[in-house]
Amino acid sequence: MPTSTFFNLAEAKKQRLLTAAHAEFSRVPLHEASINRIIQQAKISRGSFYQYFTDKMDLFGYDFIQVHKRQQDDFYQTLIAVKGDLFLAIRTFIDKNLIDFTSGSENAYFRNVFLSLSFTESQRLRKLIRNKHPHEQINELIDRTKIRVTDDESLQQLVHLITSACFQTIGRYCQKNAQKEQFDLKTLRQDLLRVLDWLENGIVRKTEGA
Repeated sequence: MPTSTFFNLAEAKKQRLLTAAHAEFSRVPLHEASINRIIQQAKISRGSFYQYFTDKMDLFGYDFIQVHKRQQDDFYQTLIAVKGDLFLAIRTFIDKNLIDFTSGSENAYFRNVFLSLSFTESQRLRKLIRNKHPHEQINELIDRTKIRVTDDESLQQLVHLITSACFQTIGRYCQKNAQKEQFDLKTLRQDLLRVLDWLENGIVRKTEGA
């Protein structure tokens, strides 16, 4: 995470560096991203960069945290709007944000996140998210009368399961598009809603009298 030196910068200088970094991480995968290009765009020296961040992954992690925070805040507002109905909130959030994920202004960024991170890098990001954005707020917002979950630990397990399933589905979409296979937005939406239906209603076929 950034050093105190970074947080003490003027807001305009901080934003210029973050804007340059986000553009670079959208342009190419993390392993191809150029610190030289970032510092040139941000108009800072290489020495200054290392006063702010340990390395490129450190900067990427902080940038990702900012993106995640915006998405998280948006989801919380959606959850409030639907009175805590978790699955309705997720479906609403998908319909609201799917274009941005797959073909909007953040498409290239999310494609690089889903396709290019190593297992170690992905684990590091998950740890950062857990540390910076704890889940107490979502625990309070979810209406537990609509789900068969009562304690906080089980609720977090459910949220993690849903998130992982959705990310894997979006990752498969990105991979197929990268391989030039036909996999359009409508199909992705159908796949996401099918996964949610399985998680919400189960996959075991009910028999009469059961």
